[in-house]
Amino acid sequence: MTTADGTSPVAGDDRGVRATVIAHLNNGMFRLQLTDGREVMAHTALDFRMAFARLLPGDQVVAEVSPFDPNKARIRRLLKSTQKSQHENPNPNPPNQRERS
Repeated sequence: MTTADGTSPVAGDDRGVRATVIAHLNNGMFRLQLTDGREVMAHTALDFRMAFARLLPGDQVVAEVSPFDPNKARIRRLLKSTQKSQHENPNPNPPNQRERS
């Protein structure tokens, strides 16, 4: 099943499309690449913002594209990834901590 703009919705979610975070921009905005190849500007939804979730480039998200401007979207939630993410222990030995012997 596809929506009116030709994108396929996420299973169990009739208003969202899968997207990948490309870049974190100023003022809480993100650049996303949708599954159909389009790039859109997006901001996080209020409930997602209140959860203090951090988004990094490469993260998979569910985004809701605006019906009025197809170049803008709202990030609704972060998808669980099976790949090793930058969220999981990005640097095991931070440079500011000295090893004690």
